[in-house]
Amino acid sequence: MTLHSRRHVLASTGVLSLAGCLAELGSESACSDGRSAHTADVSLDQNASWPMFRYDTANTGYNPNATGPKASIETAWRYSACTEADWQVVSSNGRIHAGDGVVNAHTGERIGETGSDLSGNPTVVEETIYVIGNGLIACDAETGVEQWQWEPQSDGRGAIQTIPTITTETVYVPATDATLYAVDASTGTERWQFDTAGRIETTPAVDDGVIYVVDTTNTLYAVAAETGEERWRASQNVDCWRSIPAVVNDHLFLGSMDGSIRAVNTADGAVDWEQASEKDDQIDEAIAATDGTVVGTTAGTVVALDAATGRIEWRQTTDAYKLGAPIIAGDTVYVGESPRSIGGNVFAFDVADGTKRWQFETRNVDFGDYTRSGITHEPIVLDGVAYIATATGDLYALIDG
Repeated sequence: MTLHSRRHVLASTGVLSLAGCLAELGSESACSDGRSAHTADVSLDQNASWPMFRYDTANTGYNPNATGPKASIETAWRYSACTEADWQVVSSNGRIHAGDGVVNAHTGERIGETGSDLSGNPTVVEETIYVIGNGLIACDAETGVEQWQWEPQSDGRGAIQTIPTITTETVYVPATDATLYAVDASTGTERWQFDTAGRIETTPAVDDGVIYVVDTTNTLYAVAAETGEERWRASQNVDCWRSIPAVVNDHLFLGSMDGSIRAVNTADGAVDWEQASEKDDQIDEAIAATDGTVVGTTAGTVVALDAATGRIEWRQTTDAYKLGAPIIAGDTVYVGESPRSIGGNVFAFDVADGTKRWQFETRNVDFGDYTRSGITHEPIVLDGVAYIATATGDLYALIDG
């Protein structure tokens, strides 16, 4: 995924960065920063987590052990930052990291103060939080104390604009100089570089010792995670350079600008199947994948495919103009409207047959000359709660009503 906006990282136990308060549509006359709605605290296992973009290093967007709201829903609490936002939400140790700070996952209350002016959506691995600022920065997740910084040494040509993929040992960083870097996760020491033909503008997938990346020439690469040696490369005959690869078992799944989803064999890069969408709309959001099902979105439609054959299992059309990236928690698909849409709805579907379980509308906010709505990135779901971050600067905790 590519980053588009400035960020802050916590300097102590961080909070959401706050800006001027703004009027909102359909509710109070002015935004009040902090917890602006509260029905109940949520009960949450302290060990429950959604630590990174797309949940895991393989970019599956799937947590088989998570459960979320399935029936009628209600807002347990809503936190408001009173500013437009482009948050990627992650969770660890009872804290919600929403782009530039931290909120208590149980109560919706902010904890601490923001620190340095940094950019980037966070990733939490063990006790370290990684963000993008002037390079890659690692901080202690509890105290916010900086551990190290690293940036590409490429005569100013290399910048980090894409969320890296982080394992317990290594950070895999795509940069704008058409290079994939491997950086030691503990020390910030560069381990190796791998050059690609074009820029890498999406988050790599890492699975079973292999990194998979796609570049702007629509070439897919498999690279040994330990050494940076190329395993294979395969030119794709579709525009897939904006697609985030998702790996499950022996297949890598890619969307494309022509509206198709393909399964690429991880052994050699061969395309095992390809399924076109009904209207040939772009599939430019991340794909969610389980052992048996692949779920993608095209315009306002959610489509589920058989992971082995590409056969369409179900299709659900919503009233959204443009949907974002889906995630799967247990037996439920969750997806929100993209900020490029004109609404702020979140939907839940049964992963087996596509039955719609619920729909929830987040609020619009008036920013003076325009009104903003939309879900910034994927929802995250853990221990009965769905956390939703919006482009209006709100963070919702949704539970069964």
